[in-house]
Amino acid sequence: QSPMNWEFEYWLINQILEHSQNAGLTVLQQKHWPTGFEAAFTVRHDYDRPIDEDVMKDLLNFYKQKGIKCSVGFLDRLQVLHDIKAIIKGGHEIVLHSEAADEKEFSSEISSLRNLGMTLGFKVAGATCHGGIGSAGHLGATLFDWSSRSNLTYTEQLGRDALLPHPVLSGEESKKSKKNEVMIVTAHHSLDFGTAPHAHHLHHLAREFPKRFAAGGLVTLMNHPDIHVDQVKILLEWLNLELVWCATHQAIIDWCDITKYSSTITCDGENINLKFQRAIPHDLTIDVYGPLDYPDIIIPKGTTSWQISLPSQNNENVLERNSSKMRRMEFKRLEYIASSFRNSIDVPKFKQPKTNSEHIIMSFIKKIKHKGISLFRALKPRKDLEEKTKPKTIGLEQPFRCAIVARTMREAEAAEKVLRGTSGIFRYPPLHIEYYSTVSGSIGLPTDSSQPASFFHTKNKDLFDLVYVDPSVKIFDTPYGKTLISKVNSLATDKGTIVLPDWTKQSDSGSFSEEKLNYLFASDVRRSSNNLLCYSKNAAMSDFSSVLSWYMSNGVDLVLEEIRFRSGIIGLSAYLQDPLIDEILLDSTTVAQGEVRGARSGEQNLDLNSMMNDTVMSHAYLIGGVSYKSALISYIINQHLPEDRQKLRYADIGGGYGALVAEVLASSDKERFEYGVTRDIASQNIFLSHSLYANLRKILSGRFKFSLGPAEDFAYEDGYDIISFVGSLLYVEKSRLSDVLDRVWSCIKPGGVLIIHENIKNESFTRDFDVMFEAKELDHLLGKYGNINYYNSQAYLTFKAEQVENKTVFRVVQKK
Repeated sequence: QSPMNWEFEYWLINQILEHSQNAGLTVLQQKHWPTGFEAAFTVRHDYDRPIDEDVMKDLLNFYKQKGIKCSVGFLDRLQVLHDIKAIIKGGHEIVLHSEAADEKEFSSEISSLRNLGMTLGFKVAGATCHGGIGSAGHLGATLFDWSSRSNLTYTEQLGRDALLPHPVLSGEESKKSKKNEVMIVTAHHSLDFGTAPHAHHLHHLAREFPKRFAAGGLVTLMNHPDIHVDQVKILLEWLNLELVWCATHQAIIDWCDITKYSSTITCDGENINLKFQRAIPHDLTIDVYGPLDYPDIIIPKGTTSWQISLPSQNNENVLERNSSKMRRMEFKRLEYIASSFRNSIDVPKFKQPKTNSEHIIMSFIKKIKHKGISLFRALKPRKDLEEKTKPKTIGLEQPFRCAIVARTMREAEAAEKVLRGTSGIFRYPPLHIEYYSTVSGSIGLPTDSSQPASFFHTKNKDLFDLVYVDPSVKIFDTPYGKTLISKVNSLATDKGTIVLPDWTKQSDSGSFSEEKLNYLFASDVRRSSNNLLCYSKNAAMSDFSSVLSWYMSNGVDLVLEEIRFRSGIIGLSAYLQDPLIDEILLDSTTVAQGEVRGARSGEQNLDLNSMMNDTVMSHAYLIGGVSYKSALISYIINQHLPEDRQKLRYADIGGGYGALVAEVLASSDKERFEYGVTRDIASQNIFLSHSLYANLRKILSGRFKFSLGPAEDFAYEDGYDIISFVGSLLYVEKSRLSDVLDRVWSCIKPGGVLIIHENIKNESFTRDFDVMFEAKELDHLLGKYGNINYYNSQAYLTFKAEQVENKTVFRVVQKK
């Protein structure tokens, strides 16, 4: 039959108390745990792989500070002596973590560990299963018989979610043939569901453990000590363990056996007699519930027998029926009691949407917004966590938490290998590493999803001892670049370290100088063995006014706004009422007509999770591309247009909501540009452009314009000094491509430039492969207008025509 559920046990006990009270009976309820404790807790570690000796030392030091005891299961083939010795010294327990497929192998494993125990001074009393349900070592009741014949005190049965440890329960025939005295611990709750950084149940356990504590049960946290160590520490910081008995499984099993299963209780008239097979190791409390106001009974430790005498109900000192204690037990809600086992941390619950109705869409948006902002505050460790949990080392001997910022997940994983092999920053590798991506990722903490966190869509601050930026993240000495550095700086704890690629060597000009970086961090650089730049966090560093600072402050809301727009909850007309729209729009006629090809509003068959991922990725791609493309375009402009040529007009075609144009304007002298305009076909970009302009109005006022519509129909005849297509020329209808380029060229002023940047067709590209250009095709299209100048896509460098081959580069043609 199915095992009892702990919630049913809790309900049943309270029903017994309630009915006993109604019948006028007196009930003696033995407390489950030693006097002063309302629940019990053990950390169980399955030692499945070798780990760094210092990691185990740090974990055991943390347990010592918190008063935690653990039971560590070792595989027979993996008896790591230095860790076993450290565990024993800390007063913890060593058990067998069995992977045996038959009893002979099981007995051999037990003997091997017991022989080691005789040498090192520990006893083996328990065994757990390696591999879980379905593994060779998990054989149900067979394992109980093996454990009994090996004279073990206890073992486990996976999935039995009871409140307390208990003796093996078996059928009548089995009972007649042989008595099995092995005890069973309650089901463990695994923090790990995989070995990846995000693969843990931290938030679920933070919600569930206090409920089991409130019910008075044993809670076992299972973890592999080589992974998710910081989540173990954070979880234990969240839990209030003042009323929880933290002991090893062996101590807990002994207590339950002595006080419950091997004890005898008899009633002789008004006397109740208790006998224990062994002296109880701690004080034992017995609560008395009944019509009389009896005090609780405390049996002192060391006792082997005890007699309880209760006065008759007819005693002349009978008081009024005092059921206040009963009422407390009857009406206290489990969740209310559970709150006392939390350190004022509220871990929110989330519900997934089930339909595409407007109500569900709005709930989904609210969920994501909460996840991106409020959840961060809920999940952020307490301020004193850093000092209590990180290794007590000098400088950065071993970082506790590390963040890697890279373009993609693949580059972040490669960066981790580089970081771990770098000397001169830390002595031991970081305990835990989280990934941030600048072109994709999820909203919220890195551990919320199998994806990395989106660098541009998080509000995280002061979380990491070490923040490492991969060289795949390209920036230049612009307001945007400074803001990115300030964001990286904000991720670090007050004593954290920032590790940067050598941006001082990024190109001959335009990159950050060492002096500028020293100024930003208010300290001199320290270089690692492979020339990475190491800085201490600058607590005084502030954000800089830039496109990135706008997006960092508004990115999550802008993603949600686009989802509302694309789902049809709001439409284009909602924005046309805003007078600011008229100020920034160049092609307002197209907007007024509401006929925009390619607009994505009112999409059908919404997949909200897919839409969320798509929106975050598209925003991150656009905002991330600004980091270096705007600086390179400014460099190209300055190379072809002399500084005394002022009041330039710049049009970027297919530029999204205008981040590129806005950054070029923000990085230049106000007299240099008369205005810049962005043309794009997607109607949702209108509110993104609106927000950008509104937040950077001091910089962009009167100079920033947005034009909604296709590239083919743009009013090119206005006359421009610069026109650019950055990753957008491939979307122009091929039948109209030559005509569009001719119109573009005709409206460029003498001395002006046409700038084209397109990824060259390559089999590694899966998106837009069919419409991408080959290098020769682009050269043929542009060559008729004049000589093509080739510029590097990542540095202030030029190429000769014969050096380009199939490289993705800027192609620039200047009009004579």
